[in-house]
Amino acid sequence: MEFLRTHFFWIDLVIGFSFPAFFYFLYKTGNIERWVWTFFWVGVGFGLLWEIPIFLLSTENATYPIIRYLQPLPVHYLIVMVCHALWDGGLFLMGIGLVFVFVFSPSALRRFSWKELAIFVVWGQLSALSVELLGIFNDGWAYIPGYWWNPTLFQVKQQSLTLFILFVWFAASILYYLILIRFHQKKRI
Repeated sequence: MEFLRTHFFWIDLVIGFSFPAFFYFLYKTGNIERWVWTFFWVGVGFGLLWEIPIFLLSTENATYPIIRYLQPLPVHYLIVMVCHALWDGGLFLMGIGLVFVFVFSPSALRRFSWKELAIFVVWGQLSALSVELLGIFNDGWAYIPGYWWNPTLFQVKQQSLTLFILFVWFAASILYYLILIRFHQKKRI
């Protein structure tokens, strides 16, 4: 466990930056369809919607930072920001994968389904909670409590796990799913 804590950000960076190559390889070898490759990048774009403000508002000289780093970043914070957006794209694709695992239908992700939406929302919450717990347990980062819009849910290792990012993933999971369904309805693929 100490190895993970000591090398947490490097492991984070290697995995995050490997996602594009991994999904591109799957696409080029015919293991995933083009729309899946496209929706990886849609997920990255979604991730940037919250990663950019979080990172820019949490620089060393920020007046009202959202997160604090529990250990120094090994690279410039913008590189970590891009890495985390790539992670977000990968997490969204994992949500797509879970839909295919739990919904045994040729029309999966082709038309609106409450079951599919529930899978996306539950996955979004579980992945967000897991990521934040990993960040805290490995001395990566923690959200700063005390803002009216970011109440503390509970404490772990004397750090607050807060509501903000769970709300972000709740809303993003719903919106991503709805865009995915709309895309399939328009393209009929």
